Amino acid sequence: MRIGRKIAVSLCGILCLIMLLGGCGQSKVPSDLSVPAISVTGKGKVTAYIVEDFDKDYYDLAELRTMVEDELSKFNESRKGAEAEGAVAMVSLTETVVQEVPKAVLVLEFQDINCYREYFGKDLFYGTIAQAQKAGYDLNVEFTSVKDGTTIGKTEIFGMGNSRILIVQDKVRIFGPGKAQYVTSGAAVKEDGSVEPSDAKDNTYIIMK
Repeated sequence: MRIGRKIAVSLCGILCLIMLLGGCGQSKVPSDLSVPAISVTGKGKVTAYIVEDFDKDYYDLAELRTMVEDELSKFNESRKGAEAEGAVAMVSLTETVVQEVPKAVLVLEFQDINCYREYFGKDLFYGTIAQAQKAGYDLNVEFTSVKDGTTIGKTEIFGMGNSRILIVQDKVRIFGPGKAQYVTSGAAVKEDGSVEPSDAKDNTYIIMK
């Protein structure tokens, strides 16, 4: 998951820049989240949680904050029209420790899915199955039932046109706007209702109640 278009392809990229400068119904997101994740609301607002190692003595949180703020400002200014106002904002930037490794946790809030897609260059879709079909998504995908582990395919999916589906390209923990009913085979539903994507390169699909 990348933090911006021009500075770096990920938070790790920004940390590398610091190295050079310094001398080298909806599942609730837990407050102590320490893994990369996204949360999508029913109205299409997206929150991205970016987590990267922050384990060098010369890493400075205040410097990183300034870089992020500058990156977000440039991105927002680059978007034309009224939609540019508040397109993406930094919610927080904090330090934590995960299994004895210092981490930086950056939380960004996007006003809509289009803004998220433009910023990260990653695909993201939320809508009905019928809308996904119309948008050209390949739904010839095997799904596994969260309830009983049975699988369904294209025929059953096409008969669920009004059901909501979330399609995520990035390999991050997913907090959707509804309870997962079917997920891409290989993905796993966690106790908190979030979905852990499979290791496959394909998108993660989640059909929700």
